[in-house]
Formats: sequence, structure tokens, C-alpha cells
Amino acid sequence: MRRRSPIADRRYGFVSGAARQAVRQDQWERVDWSEAVDRIVVSRILGLPIPRAVHVGHVRDVFRLGSPPMEWISELVAAVSRQLGATMPAGDLRSLLVDGVLGGVGGVLVFVPNIALLFLAIAILEDSGYMARAALRRRPRDAPCRPPRQDLHPDADRGSAALSRR
Repeated sequence: MRRRSPIADRRYGFVSGAARQAVRQDQWERVDWSEAVDRIVVSRILGLPIPRAVHVGHVRDVFRLGSPPMEWISELVAAVSRQLGATMPAGDLRSLLVDGVLGGVGGVLVFVPNIALLFLAIAILEDSGYMARAALRRRPRDAPCRPPRQDLHPDADRGSAALSRR
């Protein structure tokens, strides 16, 4: 283990002394926002309506913000399909490309903006610490953490062969 030099000790001592003199914290004025938010979000009364309202608003906003890009992508796929259908001769290849490939890929691409917005909103909720609070609300504080029950089925220890006999 490496020791600090006497010069570093003097510097750290000077800085900590200056910080103690310059910074003043009153216990009465200090607000711990995390604990205040926890008291509200994890409470027994508001612990269920608040997460429900947050998630309903989250889903509403995802679909509200995602519908214009969905329409643009849908219109783009339809325009490319019309153009390709008009330029290609009728036949199986045209049907495969226009109806199969463009129709299938376009049907999936339409939902990409909503999926991206959904992941963005979940990332924001996760980074804000909200998801941890919501998970804490789902499990009572005093409940012991138990492993999952293994005795739900009398033949569970014998494997799936016992299930197939019934």
C-alpha cells in the first residue's frame, strides 16, 4: 500500500480545513430531495396511482409523438411500392417485391419510431431513479426475500415425464 507524501497530506489538510470553514450546512435548511420523493412515490396511498399515471402518460406520449413519423414512413413505403409496381412488368417478381418485401418491411418499419420513443422514455425513467422506486413499491419493505417455491407440483422433482402421464 502506497502512502501519501507529506506535501500531499498538507494539501489535503488545507483543503479540508478550508472547505469546513467555507461550507456551512444547517440541518434545518438541508433538503434531501431523494428522500422526499421516496416518501411520496413509495407511500402506501400514492404508491400505485403515481406509477400508473406515469406509465399511462408515457404510453400516450409515445403514440402521440410517434404517429407523424409513422405516417411519413407509411407514405414513403406506399410511394415506393406504387413506383416499383408501375415500372416493373406484372408477374411473380413484382408481386414478391411490392407486396411481399416492401409490404412486410414497411409494416415493420412503421413501428420503429414508436419503439425508439418507448426505449427513450424507459431510459429516462431508469436514469432518473424512478424505476428503482417503482420496483421498491412492488415489494413490501418487510417481506423476506424467499426463493421460488419448488413444491407447486407434486411430481416436479421427477421432471416433465411425470407431467406427460396425466
